[in-house]
This record gives sequence, C-alpha cells and structure tokens, in this order.
Amino acid sequence: MNELSLKPAEFVSILRGGFTYLELNRALLDRLNVFPVPDGDTGANMASTLASGIETLKGHEESLIDIGNRFNKELNRCSRGNSGFILARFFHGFFEAIGNAALLTSEKFSRGISNGSYHVNGALFSPAEGTMISILSALSSALLKDKPAGISQALKLTDVICTEALFKTPKQLPVLARAGVVDSGALGLVFIFRGMLAALTGSDPVKEEESDYRFAPDPDAGDAEEDLPEYRFCTEAVIRRNNEQDTNLDEWLKSMGNSIALVNEDKLMKIHIHTNEPQAVFQR
Repeated sequence: MNELSLKPAEFVSILRGGFTYLELNRALLDRLNVFPVPDGDTGANMASTLASGIETLKGHEESLIDIGNRFNKELNRCSRGNSGFILARFFHGFFEAIGNAALLTSEKFSRGISNGSYHVNGALFSPAEGTMISILSALSSALLKDKPAGISQALKLTDVICTEALFKTPKQLPVLARAGVVDSGALGLVFIFRGMLAALTGSDPVKEEESDYRFAPDPDAGDAEEDLPEYRFCTEAVIRRNNEQDTNLDEWLKSMGNSIALVNEDKLMKIHIHTNEPQAVFQR
C-alpha cells in the first residue's frame, strides 16, 4: 500500500486489520473491564459493533463517502454497550470530516480523528476522563499539532500517543487505580489503531499479554464506595422519531440513571443508559 495516502478499498483493508487485532484480544479487554460497570463485556461490545460495520462494506469499497455512509448507518443501529456507542459516534465524526475525498490522506485522517473526538463528547451527558475520551482527545491534539507526512507516519504517531495516554488512565480515574488496570475501552481503541498500522505495514496481529496492562492496585486511590455501581442494567433503545419533540427527555434520563448517551440521526434516536429501571425507559 501507498504509505502517503489510501484508496477507499485500501482503507477498508486496514479497517479490517483493526477489527482483526481487536477480535484477537477481545477476551483480554473483557477481563480488564471495571468502568463504568465491571460487567466484563467491553471487548465483546466493541468487537460486535465494529464487526457489524465491516460486514456491511463487502462489495462496497468504491468511494470513501459510500463507505462512511454504510459503515455509520450500521454502527448507529447495531452498537452495543457504552464502548460500542462511543465507537459509533467516533466513526460518525471521522467519516463526516473525510467527506467525499478521493483518497485518505494524513491530513484527512487527522481531521477525522479530531471530528470523531468532538462527536463523542457531544453525545455523552457526562464525559469521564481516563477513558476512550481521553485517548481521542490526546490523539486529536497531537495529530493536528505534528501534522504527520503520510498515513504511515500518522498511524505510527497514533500508536505512540494512544499508548502514552492509555497508561495515564489510572491516574485520571481512581477506580482503575484501585483495580490495578488501564481502561479497557481505551485499550480497545489502542488495539484498533495498532491493527490498522499492522495491516498497513503487512505485519501479523499480535496476541497481547494481559500483564502488560495490569499493575499493583492502589487501595487508597479515591473513594472505594465509587466501585459499587449505583445503576445495574446497561439499557439501550433505538427509537423511530415522529415530529413531536420530548423536551424533557434529557432531564428525565438524568433522573433515571447514568452513563447516558443520546444521538439523533435521520429519523432514529439511539439511547444508552445505565439504570435500575430498564422497563421504565422502554415505556417512556
């Protein structure tokens, strides 16, 4: 592949490489999952979300704008869990910035990362540092500042910056320090980008060592009571909107739980929330 820019089909190829790397290390991510709730499904949710988008691209690799439209539509419909929702919003912003470009250049890649980060923050009610959000923010700043000359340089810088930001997550989020782990969703992003770089350079994906992402727990970090999830059920809904607007929905969702994410796209609304009353959310 050309290390300066990518044709649409070449970009799909490295995107598949990102999925392959993520899938290979999915179980590791599940075992490291402690935030926002320790339900052991971060890897499964991210892999399932990305797989749905990859599948819909078969036979449709002619243009970046068509790839983006198909990929985003599927991710918006099929994203799973908090990490899957964030992944879907990131790629929405990423492809929006690329637009109808004929080739994916390093400049377009950098702007895509920046716009993806912006869309993630815009969809979350209470963005938390020490998560996927921190990784994307650090990466966006570095790419726009350093202006890498070519896709290969951009992805190499991406791996360096994301890895550095990853190991800062326990300092930003006390629940991670108490558990002695990095953030699993943030690590999932690292694996996706690392897999894209591997595909670009023709390298094989690597099964990562879990011990590289664990360290001695710090029981004195923050408030241990925060480790107990206040809301137990990860609840998601896709709603077909009519012309009526529920002006109180945001405040009502805040009263029902946390880890809230909300996005309107076309005629659909996607809601993600952790709550103790999932049935009430569906009946709203």
